[in-house]
Amino acid sequence: MNDTELKKIMKKTLGQLLYQKKYIAPVDLLMALGYLSERDHENWRMGRVDFMEQVCSTNLKRLSRIMKLLRIYAKEHNLSPSLTAYMTWGDQKKRKLKFSKTGKYFIEQAYATHYISIYKPPKKLKEITEDTVEVK
Repeated sequence: MNDTELKKIMKKTLGQLLYQKKYIAPVDLLMALGYLSERDHENWRMGRVDFMEQVCSTNLKRLSRIMKLLRIYAKEHNLSPSLTAYMTWGDQKKRKLKFSKTGKYFIEQAYATHYISIYKPPKKLKEITEDTVEVK
């Protein structure tokens, strides 16, 4: 898959994720693109895998490109970044999960950042539409 195809697929996928969840998480994006399976995601969240990139079915260059395109999309659509703590699931002692082998701060922060839609429809939208529509 070349860069143009990746951009096209990502734009569609990002729009779908934003519509469904009202936010975009890099982990959800990787799963939607098919680079992180449900099983591998669960194994990582349960602490059975050392770091998430280890079980992604693409190379680090493509992962880096995906993350860059995500940040560009978020900026273009005025999404608000929100740093999220990823902790292990299950009964064992909770510990912070790693996304990358190196564990470098800026890489970990990029994967842990969710982008949230800041658009909120007006509360009285129904009342406004009912008042402006003539009922016969």
